[in-house]
Amino acid sequence: MEAAIEALDGVASALATKRDDRLVVYVVGEELSAAWDEVRTAFGGEVPPATLLGVARLGHSGQLVEIDAHIERA
Repeated sequence: MEAAIEALDGVASALATKRDDRLVVYVVGEELSAAWDEVRTAFGGEVPPATLLGVARLGHSGQLVEIDAHIERA
């Protein structure tokens, strides 16, 4: 989860000068609430249009979170 938090911080920083953005967070397991709390924290409570999806597994062994962010700069 620590790597996911670092990635979210990077995405949140990139979105600071945005024109259009969308965010999808995929989470393995039952930690959806904890993951969403981290997303809200990373964006200072102002989450862009986002979707949180629980999945059975992701592409890499041991991968627990995947973040798909679409960013268009102004």
